[in-house]
Amino acid sequence: MRQALDHPGISEFSLVLLDLRLPGMDGMEFFRILVRRHPALGSRVIFMTGDTAGEHTERFLEHAGRPVLAKPFGLDTLRTFAEAKLASGPSDGPGSTSPAID
Repeated sequence: MRQALDHPGISEFSLVLLDLRLPGMDGMEFFRILVRRHPALGSRVIFMTGDTAGEHTERFLEHAGRPVLAKPFGLDTLRTFAEAKLASGPSDGPGSTSPAID
């Protein structure tokens, strides 16, 4: 995952789909590093998870203020959700309120 954080074009990404469970580093840590290195990318993150979130994860997601897609989800749901987030622009950064999709 650290390789993704060091990708030379990462600051140009339009959208970042970030699973909360990742090998080697969880999605929460990845998000913290990402926002520290590239603050503008924080508003482009959509979290996804298939787990029942514990209290720690729920607090993190609430603080991050990013939308969450619950797995399993279909391609149409992902497409609709991503298009809506891309159309809304980068005005909603970390800490803002964003809806969750089940």
